Amino acid sequence: MNARENFEKLKGLLDESTRLVGVATSLEWEMQTWTPEEAQPGMAAKKSMAEKLAHRAFTKEPIGAALRTLVSQKDQLERSEGSLVERLCYCYERMRVLPPEFVEKKSQTTAKAYDAWQKAKEKKDFSLFAPHLKKVIELTREEALLYGAEKDNIDSIYTSLLGGYEPGMTVERLKEILDQVKQWLVPVVKKIKSSPVKPDDEKLADRLLKGIFPKDKQRMLCEALLHTFGYNFKRGNLTETAHPFMASVGPKDHRVTTHFLEDYLPAALFGVAHEGGHALFAQGHNPMLEAMVVYGFIISMGIHESQSRMCENIVCRSPEFWQYFYPVLQAVFPQYYEVEIGDFVRAINVVRSNPIRIYSDEVTYNLHILLRFELEYALLSGELQVEDLPEAFAKKMVDYLGIEPEDVSKGVLQDVHWSIGLFGYFPTYLLGNLGAAQYFARFQKEFLIYRGKFERGNFSLLLQWLRPKVHLDGYYETLDESLMRVTGEALNPKYWFEYILKKFDPFYKITGPDISKS
Repeated sequence: MNARENFEKLKGLLDESTRLVGVATSLEWEMQTWTPEEAQPGMAAKKSMAEKLAHRAFTKEPIGAALRTLVSQKDQLERSEGSLVERLCYCYERMRVLPPEFVEKKSQTTAKAYDAWQKAKEKKDFSLFAPHLKKVIELTREEALLYGAEKDNIDSIYTSLLGGYEPGMTVERLKEILDQVKQWLVPVVKKIKSSPVKPDDEKLADRLLKGIFPKDKQRMLCEALLHTFGYNFKRGNLTETAHPFMASVGPKDHRVTTHFLEDYLPAALFGVAHEGGHALFAQGHNPMLEAMVVYGFIISMGIHESQSRMCENIVCRSPEFWQYFYPVLQAVFPQYYEVEIGDFVRAINVVRSNPIRIYSDEVTYNLHILLRFELEYALLSGELQVEDLPEAFAKKMVDYLGIEPEDVSKGVLQDVHWSIGLFGYFPTYLLGNLGAAQYFARFQKEFLIYRGKFERGNFSLLLQWLRPKVHLDGYYETLDESLMRVTGEALNPKYWFEYILKKFDPFYKITGPDISKS
């Protein structure tokens, strides 16, 4: 058969695994949103079975044979089709080394760990979670070895795990990027904290962002925000959860979740902006993916996170955005009629250390990622024991952020990731921050008039640029490949450095390190 016939045949072969992945994802979404506490074990068993069946369906030899044939016929396919086939083949070769029984066991273990994490966080008792985390780490190491990692080589182990979130990234290159960010960022944060021109900005933020914000009104505001960004509610919804996430349940089903705090407005608002960015990326995928294993193969989370962080920070914290959206906020929460828009914009951009990662400003946020990378790297190497993790986490927060968490719920237990086995995921947030700035710098060059458009509520200009540039091909490119195609160069931290200095120097009158050498 020719390449076109083989490509159509592959779509049929993938149908079963596509549907099963959707079932598993919908069960995961339900577990984290609506499932009653005592029903969690039963739901976890269903999800584990669905993941096992999806894995078994995807790793059948006929699919492997079809993929290998199509890789050899890549030149006869459209560029996007060829890239998709290569990514599917990469995923197939990676997944087929995992026995279905291992997949089921990992799913069951992480489901129990997630439940234990929720209870431990609520009760502020790490000991309730510790034994489950040990099992997750053991399985994570085992998974790395199944991928071919060297048993006593932590760099090999971590690189194999990174392949699940940013294909092609090695721990050596990741460390170079993290070190570059660390060397630039730490002195910048120190200069901001010691700046003499930040009169009462923290008090301003507390006064304007803390208060009484009923959940039903926050939901109205968050839905208006998603509409403004261009989110299609016919292909998704907004639901509450303990830890915000976006779930792609199917090719036309991309759900946003958030966590409402009725005494702090930014929590849900910027959480929705973040997860909404993920959803916009998912809603803009190439239509040909709808018949493929869109959510079962490995997507660059660096690209994914770049879209969420762009919406959350570069857009949603900008003066231009609030020039349009501030009247919407005032209509929902009339107390803001008493607040000047400039004061509000300043308040949502105050730089100060926050113990909670997801509530952190965009300058200090990357420090959270640096400390988490160092901790999970040490956990996987055996250098750090689970029992010592809370103390180590608190010490890292003091070292990097200058603050100590009140308790483990605001420290080591604040994030869900380790409970569900996402070791190697945290660095993609930092990569996403860097990528977002690089994409947006290119957008600015092509649309010098974007500020005026944003001020009038025309955010479709950005979405219309992102759709063909990033979203359409983003599901089967690496972050470097996408940035090279869109901006002309691979990931370069200098764009984020320049963005941060340009935005925050007017607030704090800092003179940053020489970024020309970065």
